Amino acid sequence: MVSVTGCLQMRLPRPDLRLRIAIALATVCIAVVGALGITLYLASEEMEEALVQQLVIEEMDSLIERARVPGAQVSIGGPNLQYYVLAGPEDYEKLPPTLRHLGPGHHQMGQGPDEQHIAVRDADGKRFIVAYDESLHEARETRFRGLVYLSVGTA
Repeated sequence: MVSVTGCLQMRLPRPDLRLRIAIALATVCIAVVGALGITLYLASEEMEEALVQQLVIEEMDSLIERARVPGAQVSIGGPNLQYYVLAGPEDYEKLPPTLRHLGPGHHQMGQGPDEQHIAVRDADGKRFIVAYDESLHEARETRFRGLVYLSVGTA
């Protein structure tokens, strides 16, 4: 007696050479675009961090130079930057509580849209503080991240 299952082996048709080349090419392209997208995103994160830190340092230098001019009025800042010049204890009382106990140096506070970069420096017997609100950068980064995901997704 001969078994029917033993002699009927189902063979799947093998894709022709053009289809195999197209699949290989598409796979390589998707991998390259994905790798470029990830690299671009990571590089932009590092560049954004360096840019913000440089901006805060330059603003700090500018604030100290403006404060050294006799009779010059030091502005309080704008929508993204706040400047503080602390000469005495009464100035510390006007300072937001989160900034009162920071030592000299560069600090990051908060997460996501509430993130702030703060530079603190002592010069000429005064304490200078520059606080940069990063919410606009975070909004741009979110849009950029969406574009990267879209480009990887469409590939």
